[in-house]
Amino acid sequence: MKKGFVRCFAAVPCLLSVILLAGCGSSSPTEPAATPTEMPLTVWEFEKVCRQGTIAEATPYNRAQKRYHPLIMFQREGTETNSYYEMSNILVKLPEPWIVDYLGDATTIELVVCITRISESFVKTCEFEDDEEPGKLWLLELYDASYEVRVVTATGAEELGKTVLDARDDVCPMFHMFSEEKEDAFAYVPGGALQEFLTEYAQP
Repeated sequence: MKKGFVRCFAAVPCLLSVILLAGCGSSSPTEPAATPTEMPLTVWEFEKVCRQGTIAEATPYNRAQKRYHPLIMFQREGTETNSYYEMSNILVKLPEPWIVDYLGDATTIELVVCITRISESFVKTCEFEDDEEPGKLWLLELYDASYEVRVVTATGAEELGKTVLDARDDVCPMFHMFSEEKEDAFAYVPGGALQEFLTEYAQP
């Protein structure tokens, strides 16, 4: 109640300012509307390539050119959803020259890697004891998983290659940040196997 009372009083001067400004006339002529500034291409726009979209501003892919072919990765959690999110390189650790992150020049991207978890199998349950409530357990259920990996050109949405990678992990983590008392954790895409598959397309 006290917090709302404070906010209410803080809003009064703003309201008075609006009223005063609304009552003031202006003798200056109306200025023409400014031309909208064209927004630069961002890495997040490439998500639509995994859904048969295209990016005209991207760099065309030409395997014959002996240089790195920059890519960006997106992942979705199962075939029942058509929503992808950008996948970080922190865990898979692909060579840095391959990756264009959110600070990079998105127009240099030639390839989009679309990763979908297509199956999972239960491995075991990990138990974490609550430090503040003795006897209370937080449960993390581990799953092995299989991932479909597709490599698509950024400009034409042409699929260059596809494979399935199996991920296995039966080790309970030392720490886990829970938002619910029971959560699922899926084995992550194996970085070594992913790099081996993508080398044909990304490496000079």
